[in-house]
Amino acid sequence: MSLHRIRASAYSAAALALGLALGAGAANAQEVIVGLVTKTEVNPFFVKMRQAAEARATEKGVKLSS
Repeated sequence: MSLHRIRASAYSAAALALGLALGAGAANAQEVIVGLVTKTEVNPFFVKMRQAAEARATEKGVKLSS
């Protein structure tokens, strides 16, 4: 699998997870917490997924728990 496909998959997964979390809690004034579970911390795919999720969480103002 190419690095481009891995990166695209990671960004897509992160965007989907955050989109679902934000859509479900948009009317609620409480802090939004999104959980991310990865299989390993050394596989480049999962590392990129976590990094993308962290960046998107910061951008959207939500807390990421991983």
